[in-house]
Amino acid sequence: MNPRRNQMARTSSQTPHKSHHAATAALVFKGANLGLCSIVCIVALVLFQTFKGEGAWMFVNLDTVWRGFVPDPSYITAETKTELNDAIAFSALAGTVFLPFIDLIACILFSKAAYDDNQLILSIARGSSNWRAAFSSLAVISLPIHALFAISSLSMSLTLSQQYGLQPDSIAEVVRTLLPNLALVSAVNQSFLVCCLAIDRITQNHIVSIGIMSAAFIATCVLQMAQPESIIPVHAGYWFTLCSTRSSVDLALGALLFSTTSSLIAFGILATALNMRTRRA
Repeated sequence: MNPRRNQMARTSSQTPHKSHHAATAALVFKGANLGLCSIVCIVALVLFQTFKGEGAWMFVNLDTVWRGFVPDPSYITAETKTELNDAIAFSALAGTVFLPFIDLIACILFSKAAYDDNQLILSIARGSSNWRAAFSSLAVISLPIHALFAISSLSMSLTLSQQYGLQPDSIAEVVRTLLPNLALVSAVNQSFLVCCLAIDRITQNHIVSIGIMSAAFIATCVLQMAQPESIIPVHAGYWFTLCSTRSSVDLALGALLFSTTSSLIAFGILATALNMRTRRA
């Protein structure tokens, strides 16, 4: 057999592996950049909540229930019948109101870096699975945001506990109240992240996707405030409730079912959009 032909065959067989490794390295690099961006956003959120955490950011109060994002535990205890320990746990989650906008920033930055220059699209065209590309994109964006938001919420709860002079037993109670709600907030946020990526890939326009998701979040916040006694099955509805109500079995099941269902639908749309973009590339 012709030695030159053998060499060409070996070179062509190695090309997909090289492109796969290049795409993986690019994802790692983008993940590091997104991690730095997430740190900046979370630090800004913590500082804002620390120095501007008075009163309520979004709040509605009825005789039987209250809903909202309230960074000030004293405001909660004064306006509602909530105990101080629970009020501190809910206040530590008040920054959730800014979480969708941090998600949008991260998703748009990733899309501009990974999709606008066709790196991942070319990787898919050379044999990589569009499902794998969608999952990798989601993982790169999700991990730094979830980890940093969890750290900031826990830190805020401990800071508030110290400010109000809570004893160790009471601090432990605050953390026990916070953790289940924090986990559910993150689960709902995972769904929001997938939706952000899917909308951005469908519209192919970052400004339009930001406008759609921001308007949807704000509109559903207003709608949830108009109906505080029920949970509107959207991201804002569950976030409002999780930041003002102790986690229960029914609440957890509802939030997880919504998160799982909406994530799967949005993930399928994202993978399909990537596949269609690959065919056009």
